[in-house]
Amino acid sequence: RLEAGVELAYPLLFPYYASASLHRLLPLVQIADVGGPIGVGLVLALANVSLAELAIARLERRAPKRGWLVAGVAALAGTAAYGVVRIRMVDARVAAAPRATVGIVQANLGPKEKRLYASEAVRRHRDATLALVADRAARGLAPVDFVVWSEGAIIYDVPESRAEAFVSTRVLDGLKVPLVFGAGTFRDDAAHGGAHPEIFNTAYATSADGRI
Repeated sequence: RLEAGVELAYPLLFPYYASASLHRLLPLVQIADVGGPIGVGLVLALANVSLAELAIARLERRAPKRGWLVAGVAALAGTAAYGVVRIRMVDARVAAAPRATVGIVQANLGPKEKRLYASEAVRRHRDATLALVADRAARGLAPVDFVVWSEGAIIYDVPESRAEAFVSTRVLDGLKVPLVFGAGTFRDDAAHGGAHPEIFNTAYATSADGRI
């Protein structure tokens, strides 16, 4: 309880949980779909309490309290068993799910260059997308279902009221490939009674004919 309370109450700009230390032990973290990261942390804490009880009992030359030992072993074993079952269930669902061929495009430009040369960054992503499509066609491979551009490909903000036209001319410029990219979007507050535009992050998805 103390461990969960501390993780809930302690202020962090970027939340970090003790359960992150188990990220390589997949069966032990599947319980997060029931109790979240704090639930995984509780299992970890209980296991450590059991180990501490063994060490303290030895130092005090007494028999360890079986309740703590049983609780720790049961928590680990139960969590691991649940994790193995859940992994198999999810793998089965993934195997039976429809599949898509996804292209990933990232231009060779750093964050500073993307800001200085925003139009060039978009052009390079567009050219790389066309090259990807042409390469697959030349090798007789199925076309991609959609292409994902890297974070920061679009530096300038998209006006919400004119998003369709803006994306069509400033981003796609005739590109006939389903696309997913991120960009800032601004909303003109003049139409909403405000003095300053509201800016927020947006994930855009466009169809082969350029519709958002």
